[in-house]
Amino acid sequence: MKWFNIFFICALSLCSCEDFLETIPKTNQTADQYYTNEVEVKNAVNGLYAWLGVPFQAAGLGEAPLLMIEYPTGQGNSTTGQQSLMNPDFEKLIYWDRIYVDSWWSSSYFAIEACNVAIKSILRLPQTDILKSYLAEAYFFRAYYYYRLVRIFGEIPLKLLPTESPADAMLSKASVKDVYEQAIVASLIEAEKLNILNSPSSGRVSNEAVKALMAQVYLSMAGYPLNQKDKYLLAAQKAKDVITSETGSLGLFKSDENLSWFEKLRMMEFDNQGEYVLMANYGPNPAPRQGFAFLVLPVGAEAISGYIHYGALIPNKDFIASFEDGDERANEKGFFFTSYPSMDDPEKIVTFEPAIYKYFDPSVIGHPDGSGKSIPLIRFAEILLIYAEASTYASGSVDELAEQSLNDIRLRAGLSEVQESILADKDLFIDEVRKQRVFELCYEGVAFFDMVRTQKAWDFKSKSFVDLDGFKLPNGAIFDVDKHCTFPIPLREIQINPDLK
Repeated sequence: MKWFNIFFICALSLCSCEDFLETIPKTNQTADQYYTNEVEVKNAVNGLYAWLGVPFQAAGLGEAPLLMIEYPTGQGNSTTGQQSLMNPDFEKLIYWDRIYVDSWWSSSYFAIEACNVAIKSILRLPQTDILKSYLAEAYFFRAYYYYRLVRIFGEIPLKLLPTESPADAMLSKASVKDVYEQAIVASLIEAEKLNILNSPSSGRVSNEAVKALMAQVYLSMAGYPLNQKDKYLLAAQKAKDVITSETGSLGLFKSDENLSWFEKLRMMEFDNQGEYVLMANYGPNPAPRQGFAFLVLPVGAEAISGYIHYGALIPNKDFIASFEDGDERANEKGFFFTSYPSMDDPEKIVTFEPAIYKYFDPSVIGHPDGSGKSIPLIRFAEILLIYAEASTYASGSVDELAEQSLNDIRLRAGLSEVQESILADKDLFIDEVRKQRVFELCYEGVAFFDMVRTQKAWDFKSKSFVDLDGFKLPNGAIFDVDKHCTFPIPLREIQINPDLK
């Protein structure tokens, strides 16, 4: 049997799904017969984008996998409200198999299998500029989805070829080091060699997105659990490449006489522009109650949107209070809000407990469809902070670009430039950069991985970093590095393939 015919054999172990086991194949067409021209290859590569948004989508009772990695940070919590399942054990650092965990695993491995098929298919065709561009996108996505998996689960199966038999899916776990080196870094190096024809504002993967992901990956490798300190230099180099890109289309949003930078960050009209290196793009009319905007509707949202509040992710008040005095990101309609006009009477202002304004999409108000707001995956702001941290660690001192990068973030937030005493001390400077990561990138699926990478947690009360091991979350749960830095492989995958234990 040709490998394309059994594309979904991965469902038997790497991404099992009972529904597929009950599906009768409707075609005997193989990949060799189908992927024969640029149009067919384009369709295959376009399909790789579909898996980007899975962690942010509402499913069932409004659950989204992203919440799984947000709750353990303590920056936000859930309320039961109308959705009893919106109070998961993840808040208490009790990690167990449920829809969140399975969604990360299955969606990522389905995507990886599709990447492997696309790569093999493109490589057997005569190479043109457009096919090389598609190939680079496929390599990028394979790296991205493996990066998503390894940070969540640690040791995982490593599979770089399409499935040709059921035995191909019955794999043992590979080391974290091997996953990074063989699946992630190697794929990104291949993508970097090829010229991607997409512009950074196209909504597709660009050359800048490849380098940005490389910067993220190298920064992760420099920290826990690999602790490969030499990777700081590589992270800095790739971040600098993005910052100094000749396209000139990337940069921080700036406030003007019409809109604040907060509004530009939040509004659909600015998706895939300047600040956004890569986004998970939604269509204008996704399924009802789809998209992350629904999961962050405030308690009391019935009055402002017409929907019963989900209470899925509510910001912690102590976290908001830990922002530096004068930080506009903590202000009303910065990253948070506590009031909004009533849907029925715009003259009436509805007040509620703090909610996340960063993702609030007004198009959900009284609208039968879901939010079309795209979700940021890589922001230019993060690339600035990666350079500031990585270059300082690698060189042992603060260079001009590192200083400017940090100041760009601070000044935009309404804060003063970094103090000279901090510039003179690399450790203090790195702490300040990491603090800005905590605030600037909150609720973007970054904080948990930063905690693991640095083995430090931001303590809201003391407004300082403390050791992650033994850190007490706001709800009293105690973080244990040996237990809580990774999540469990879904139980049904282990039942099918005991080698995953």
